[in-house]
Amino acid sequence: MKKDIWLKPGKELNTGAIIGGIGFAIYIALSALEWRGLALFAALAFGLEAGYAFLSALDCREKDKDSVSYNIVWGTGALAILMLLPAVMTIIKG
Repeated sequence: MKKDIWLKPGKELNTGAIIGGIGFAIYIALSALEWRGLALFAALAFGLEAGYAFLSALDCREKDKDSVSYNIVWGTGALAILMLLPAVMTIIKG
């Protein structure tokens, strides 16, 4: 039996999206406090998690269009961009 590495539609996928959103709030708070090192770490960690949730949503949407809405797909994709873009820009600016 082949084991799937992606999140399953429903609770797992929704939880992944929620964790990404909480991570974005943590990143904003750390940035506002000017704790750049922790903000970068939060952006990378939660950005990778949001990217994983996005790829999971795409995989679930491809397999069963009724199980995952476009709201989850676009929301997790936007969240991944919002988290990873500042991280990459911070690393490049360094």
